[in-house]
Amino acid sequence: FYLWADAYKLGFGFGRWEWCDSFDLFFFRDQSLPFGHGSFLCPRSATWLRDYALAQFGTTLNRGGEVLGAFAMNRVCTMVLLQCHLVSLVASGSGDRRELSAGDQALSFPSQGKSPSGTMGPNPIGSMGQQTQRGNPSPLHPPPKGSQMAPPGPPAPCEGGRVVEHSDRTPTNPCTGVSGEECPFSCNPGYLPIGQHVCQTYALPNGNVVINASFFGGRCVPLCPGVTACPAPQVAIRHNTTSTTFHGGWCYNTTCYPTANDALWTLAIGNVATWELGRNPQTGIYIDHVDPSLPASEQELGMASMDASGLGMAIECVAAAIGLTPVETAAKRVLQTLSSAASLVDRNANGWLPTFVDSSTGKSLSPGTFSTDSTGIFTVGALFARTYFSTAGASLPETPLIAKLATAALDAVNWRSLFCDNGQVSDVGSCIPWLLAQNASSCSDWFCPDPTTGSFFFSEMQWVAWLAYTQAGDSPSVAAMWASWQARRSNPGYSYDGEQVLTLWPSYVVQLPYYTVHAFNADPQFTDLLAAQWRAEWAYFNSSAYHAGARGRYGLGAGTTEPWCAAGAAYKADLIDTTVGAQTCRMYSPYAVAGYLPADPPLITSHLLDLLSDGEAVLPTPNGGVVMWRKSLLDPGWSLGYGITLVDVAAELYGLATLWLPPDFYQNVTNHFPPRR
Repeated sequence: FYLWADAYKLGFGFGRWEWCDSFDLFFFRDQSLPFGHGSFLCPRSATWLRDYALAQFGTTLNRGGEVLGAFAMNRVCTMVLLQCHLVSLVASGSGDRRELSAGDQALSFPSQGKSPSGTMGPNPIGSMGQQTQRGNPSPLHPPPKGSQMAPPGPPAPCEGGRVVEHSDRTPTNPCTGVSGEECPFSCNPGYLPIGQHVCQTYALPNGNVVINASFFGGRCVPLCPGVTACPAPQVAIRHNTTSTTFHGGWCYNTTCYPTANDALWTLAIGNVATWELGRNPQTGIYIDHVDPSLPASEQELGMASMDASGLGMAIECVAAAIGLTPVETAAKRVLQTLSSAASLVDRNANGWLPTFVDSSTGKSLSPGTFSTDSTGIFTVGALFARTYFSTAGASLPETPLIAKLATAALDAVNWRSLFCDNGQVSDVGSCIPWLLAQNASSCSDWFCPDPTTGSFFFSEMQWVAWLAYTQAGDSPSVAAMWASWQARRSNPGYSYDGEQVLTLWPSYVVQLPYYTVHAFNADPQFTDLLAAQWRAEWAYFNSSAYHAGARGRYGLGAGTTEPWCAAGAAYKADLIDTTVGAQTCRMYSPYAVAGYLPADPPLITSHLLDLLSDGEAVLPTPNGGVVMWRKSLLDPGWSLGYGITLVDVAAELYGLATLWLPPDFYQNVTNHFPPRR
């Protein structure tokens, strides 16, 4: 794909396109900067890359008073973070590239400082949100209409991939069919079938064809010697492990559990263990990502986030509520996290928190930059703990201190200062910024209500809007903002496969508010839209975009990815996007499946059990549990990336816990405030 930057809107006089061989993409270079500096829509978000660069390399470029982060991706391409739009491209047979016109339904991502309505703000540096893991959370506008996945013309027969190794699909019994047809297969004894073997062609956004008229997606993996199957009612959990028995050096180990509940409990144990690996025991602040194969002493503690710390406090409460952690232990941990945040982490003049901090010192890794989103997610996590321990830990000595610190975290923010008016913090207005400066006056990366409907496009920023309304709802501007936010319930703005949905962005946009915001989980319209989002995602993976969806292989998530098929990105937020090749590495995220459990518990439970049995996405944890992480349908050999990002995997435990908690648990534990009249 191309990346298109509006240099004139940045005040840069002129520039030109240049080709970056290392990433096989074009980028815009402002000629006032050294060679190799250009604009790039970063794999997480522009702000994430800026902050990461500052934290890791201390690299900055100053221009016009703005501090821009530069990140040396490699020797060829050093990308300065400028405003950019992503424009989808397709490749012609000759290899030429062309821009998709509006009639081709190109996706247009709202750029920095730009509202979903298309109104450009004057301060576009950064991203629409300083996100710990999740990329730019702003909704797509306009939504794609129709599908571009199927190429024109009659279906073509597949000549490649007709034999599935270690199966009944041999040279004398090959797969046959045309594009879109699935070839059933059975594996030989000692092998496990995984995936759907479908005739297809697939090209990456840069035009590189990686599957060309071939059957692809199904395979037979070797089972380790010993136990290979579990008799009913036992349930299998498998995972890939090293083996000296097979020439490839690996096989799938099988462990049998007495019941389905025991298998799911093992998944919950592993998720909690993953969070424990990411918690700095000296401060209680949670790091960005973990490697479950390493002990806690070998995790990278330097880069932590207030987002993960907020969700981590809620994780502690949920683990205690289902009996995985003693309530006393959870209370001590939460109190330590709150105390460290209060004493170590600096806020700006209006009380907003940074996103990335050092887990040992609490010092910001992006000095001078603060986030409404990170403040919101940390605060709802603190309030979650306050409400939970007020009943579950009423007699504990830590409970009054937790309540005091959580209330102080809420009161520390000037919620009336939520608005951003042309780059200036304001008590009046309608646009909400993602980022703020150290002082009380500067803001950037704001988003505004859609002028057509008067309502905000939905995002996980609901926690910020909700907290502002509960604390400053007597302000006419805040009350109007909340009304505009709530109006989206009746007009979601997007649709896919007949489902009206709140967003085309990953599952976290609806799942995290469901588990942490009372205004979402206690509202039947929003909970119905959560179920619609699940149905749309599952349908998306069952479409020709992925040729998946069976046995739980779906889930639109955010997290680590493979650079070779994701334009050099190591992290990506996946989208419902029908543009050719937009699925890049074709990642699926099992933790997103678990996060949707309230939408259809029996069916989604069966999907999780299938995922555990197939083992493709299963990773063991040090305490004997397992956790499920993202997998690439395009490259099944890929695993983990640089680590499990904690913010993304949170919904796995939140959702699993609904199998053992009262149906109204999340409504009750997020019910912090009396109704506003």
